[in-house]
Amino acid sequence: MAYTETQIIARISTVLNDPSTAIWGTAVISAQLAQTLREISRYSADYGKATVTFASTAPDLSISSLTDLVDVDMVEFGIDQDPKRYRNFQVRGSSVIVDLSFSPTAGATAYIWYNKIHALSGTTSNTMNYEEERLLIELAASQLAANISIDKINTLNLGGPGVWSDFVSWAERKMALAYQGLQRLQKPKQRIEWPKVD
Repeated sequence: MAYTETQIIARISTVLNDPSTAIWGTAVISAQLAQTLREISRYSADYGKATVTFASTAPDLSISSLTDLVDVDMVEFGIDQDPKRYRNFQVRGSSVIVDLSFSPTAGATAYIWYNKIHALSGTTSNTMNYEEERLLIELAASQLAANISIDKINTLNLGGPGVWSDFVSWAERKMALAYQGLQRLQKPKQRIEWPKVD
């Protein structure tokens, strides 16, 4: 459908039966949406490729510029060769430590293949399909409902003092259904141990 963030926020408000955003403000929904989008991107990946360079002869690459990074899939060093030279690696903070049996040249280029956060723009650059957008809306709404329910103990005018527990039960049911949908979307992911090459 290629919804914009504003359209998704409106749909989340509708699921929460709060179309005027009186209970959940736009800023609160937007913050939850960012967290949920990152979570969905772990289940249903959008892949990217970044060109990075070694700052020194140490085998670590900075990934701090990859602000949309969810996780690193592969590192190719000795780029554009046939066969490809994928390397084993570890992620430590904002660095990828490449498993090399030699010191790389400072300024040498590597490719990082990574899973990134889906884009929500409402244009052709939107990277989510209809089912992913539907699950994003359902999961964000249920997480917002579960998070606020404890604040509503004895504060809601209708339903009595136990209404917050009914509220959280509703949220947990919706959340479980959304996670079931995400698991159906998830493709199996296997970390490959590449043989060492020089």
